[in-house]
Amino acid sequence: MINNKNNKENNSAIINKKKIVRKNIIKDKKNNKYGLTDRTNLNNNNLQLLRTIDSNFNNINRLKQLPEDLNIEQCTQEDQQVIIQGDVMTFATHNVKGLKDTVNTKQIIEHFNLQNIDIIGLTETHHTPNQQIICKYQDQYDTFWSHNEHSFSGVGILIKKYWSKYIQRIQNENERYIYIDLYLKDHQKLRIYVIYLHANPNQKEERIALQNELKANISLAISN
Repeated sequence: MINNKNNKENNSAIINKKKIVRKNIIKDKKNNKYGLTDRTNLNNNNLQLLRTIDSNFNNINRLKQLPEDLNIEQCTQEDQQVIIQGDVMTFATHNVKGLKDTVNTKQIIEHFNLQNIDIIGLTETHHTPNQQIICKYQDQYDTFWSHNEHSFSGVGILIKKYWSKYIQRIQNENERYIYIDLYLKDHQKLRIYVIYLHANPNQKEERIALQNELKANISLAISN
């Protein structure tokens, strides 16, 4: 469990940040040459940040306890709802063991949409080149799929349309992994990988080669 000291430090950091934002808001009021004091006339970035901080501060105070590894599955049901319903991006992964069936594809999309998951990584999809067309006629997610050379592999990403507008790059040439780059607000960059490593013990060399390729890819992304 996170001790009281850590909780106090988290709360203190948020309180200090709130003070800075409120100072900026007061400054915005003073700089308003028309003398308007309505909050709608203040700097939108400051107001949005303040709302986010207020929300996070309330969420931290509402949580009873957090596990050391921050695994949400180890939280109480009540704490899970506090986190999920907050200002967060939610992820899930699923080994589907084949997506050639159109009905199966629709069921998976419907399931994750009901769970309100923003981004889903699918592995061992065995999908065909027309998978994009199969997923076209639904309005919840944009979907992206690897280019497969073998029928036993394949990965895909489902991303809520709200978030897909931030996509700047998609890499899907490898049948074992796919990634997308998101450029979010305030110059925040996020790269999301979906990886399906070789499970066959006889493919150890292929697995090591893929791991090395991914490590080099991640290192290059960090350096940029």
